Amino acid sequence: MNIARLKNFTEIVKNNFNISATAEKLYTSQPTLSKQMKMLEEELGLALFTRKGKNLSGLTPMGEQVMELARGVVAQVEQIGQLSLGDQLATSGVLRIATTHTMARYKLPAVITEFSRRYPEVSIQLHQGAPAQLAQMAQNGDVEPSFRT
Repeated sequence: MNIARLKNFTEIVKNNFNISATAEKLYTSQPTLSKQMKMLEEELGLALFTRKGKNLSGLTPMGEQVMELARGVVAQVEQIGQLSLGDQLATSGVLRIATTHTMARYKLPAVITEFSRRYPEVSIQLHQGAPAQLAQMAQNGDVEPSFRT
C-alpha cells in the first residue's frame, strides 16, 4: 500500500474534503490528487468517500475506519522520519541562511528564534539579497543551496 496515498487521504479529510485546497497545500494538482484517491479506493476495493455530484462530502463508514488507521500509519511514518532527521542534525556549528529581504523581515524572525531556542550551540549567519545576489552567493560557495520539496 502506498503511504503517500494514505497521507493524501488524511490531508483531504483535514481540509474538509476540499481536493483543490489540499492539492495546493501538497504542491500537486487537483486531477493528480483525485486520481490518487480513486487508485486508493480501487486498491482497497471499497468507497472511502461519500459524494455529492463530483464533490466529496464526507467519509463512508469504511472510510472512517480506514481514516483512523491511516492517521496512525502516517503519524508513525512521520515519527520514523523525525528519528532519522534528529540523528542527522548537528547540534553545534554554523547555519548559513541566504534569503530575500522580505523573508528575512517577515517570515524568518519567529523561525530563527525557535531554532535558536532548540539549538543554542548553532550560530546563524543571515545573508540577505535580491534573488540574483542569492544565486551568486550560492554559485560562489558563500552559501549552500537548499531546496524544499
